[in-house]
Amino acid sequence: MRNLTLFAILAICLTSLYTIDCAACSASEGSQDDESRGGLRKFWSGNGDMRRQTLMVDGEAREYFLYIPSGPIEYPAPAVFAFHGGGGTARAMDKLTGGITRCADQNHFLIVFPEGISRHWNDGRKVNDHKEDDVAFITRLIESLTGQGKIDGARVYATGISNGGFFSQYLALKLPGRFAGIASVAATLAENHASLMTRTATPVMYILGTEDPLVPFSGGKIGGKLFKKGRGQVLSADRAVRFWLENNGLGESTGQSMVSDTIPSDHTSVLHQHFGVSGSNEEVEVYDIQGGGHTWPRGWQYLPVAIVGRTSQELNANQVIWDFFSRHHL
Repeated sequence: MRNLTLFAILAICLTSLYTIDCAACSASEGSQDDESRGGLRKFWSGNGDMRRQTLMVDGEAREYFLYIPSGPIEYPAPAVFAFHGGGGTARAMDKLTGGITRCADQNHFLIVFPEGISRHWNDGRKVNDHKEDDVAFITRLIESLTGQGKIDGARVYATGISNGGFFSQYLALKLPGRFAGIASVAATLAENHASLMTRTATPVMYILGTEDPLVPFSGGKIGGKLFKKGRGQVLSADRAVRFWLENNGLGESTGQSMVSDTIPSDHTSVLHQHFGVSGSNEEVEVYDIQGGGHTWPRGWQYLPVAIVGRTSQELNANQVIWDFFSRHHL
């Protein structure tokens, strides 16, 4: 009976989320005339300019949004590719992160919000294996924006949550030497990705909830009790970190500390681990959100705690991700 109740709650919440998100999409797109003038009804928290763009890839028009921060920016600029999770959208990503566009305003970097096919990324797991080649899409997109002089090819970074976090790592493994750093939120490492080790060092950050009900911190089946359909297996957080340490040629931690629990009411705390020399290509940084769920710290609690777990307020995920990225370039 408890499982049936959880399924009912999930169905209602997902239906509501889909309805709200689609309503926001139709409201924010406006007319074609509005968009030809660069106008979009605002769905982001920053003070900069959001531009809706398309790119033809293998005969298909792929959509993305390019965020130009307010304030001074020098071109070519550093760029963060932010990938939504499964079932999510590019438009909802700024809200989900709690306002990564505001972080871009403060730190003067571009953000690219690509749109997945049918709200998913082909991240190398069989469950997400659709005919579209998302690696080719992102490769072409980087080449296009670099060719236009907008982004600095030596300072391209990838981050994402869940399916978007798996995809960020998949990109680093399929395109070694293309990304100056990646940050995976609520996604350890897909079991079948373990065979893709490149030995090309890539700076990696993990932000993982120890009580994530969908991508288990201790490893195992993705989806837990809520999703019965096979979504693949993941390595434990410890094994995922060791995978990247081995890939990057590292073995020992340079320090470990518990971040103080300054907001007891959110029932989370943060264990911070650091591996390698700060700013080196081998660097790996890990934030274990003790008591955290399948969420982006200080982001949107997009579904009830009973379904996706808690959203920690202890860590400003956007800022620590950018601080990590800003130390690295190819």
